[in-house]
Amino acid sequence: GLPLCDATISLIDNVDFAVKLATWLNELHSLEVNDEHISLIKGDQSWRLDVDHRVARCHENLTHYQEYFLQAGFKNKQLIDLIEKLSSFKFRSLNKSYLHGDLYCRHVIVDTKYFLPTGLIDWGDVHISHPGIDLAIGMIFTRPTLERFLNAYGNVDEELIYVMVFHSFCHSMSFLPYAFQQNKKPLKQWAVLVLQRAMEEIKTLDM
Repeated sequence: GLPLCDATISLIDNVDFAVKLATWLNELHSLEVNDEHISLIKGDQSWRLDVDHRVARCHENLTHYQEYFLQAGFKNKQLIDLIEKLSSFKFRSLNKSYLHGDLYCRHVIVDTKYFLPTGLIDWGDVHISHPGIDLAIGMIFTRPTLERFLNAYGNVDEELIYVMVFHSFCHSMSFLPYAFQQNKKPLKQWAVLVLQRAMEEIKTLDM
């Protein structure tokens, strides 16, 4: 197969794709966490749910790479307003699961014949934290398909939605400048698509 970003440049509206990916993540996140493994995780991974840290990084990326965001069609004030909205997020982080930790369009492998996921690659960021971090991959889907993805995953609560959207937006604010620096068209297109979807989802949240 191919990485998703090389297989298509459109948001996914394939329900079978969404259900299969959701099933994989549900199985991963349902594994009982062994407390001994927590001490084996290399590096501090808590920054992913550190709201102040990630909001600051979003502001830094927008300041340093404003030209890329403008080229991609994003308005500066619109992004600033959404970043400020994120600053009010609070996470209890009660849920702990084994995570892939770095799921986005480059790390989902797709069978181009049937257009279904066949694997997940690059497990170098495996850690134990909130499952919403992995579910941020849901921004590769159209909104109706995202709903099917979440339904197939099951047991979705409000905090999971907030973590999912928060992580997706913050990751996209870093991924877009990287994609433009790499100057690879598929990466740039996916960076724009996912950031747009994250922005749409943030706007639907009841704050």
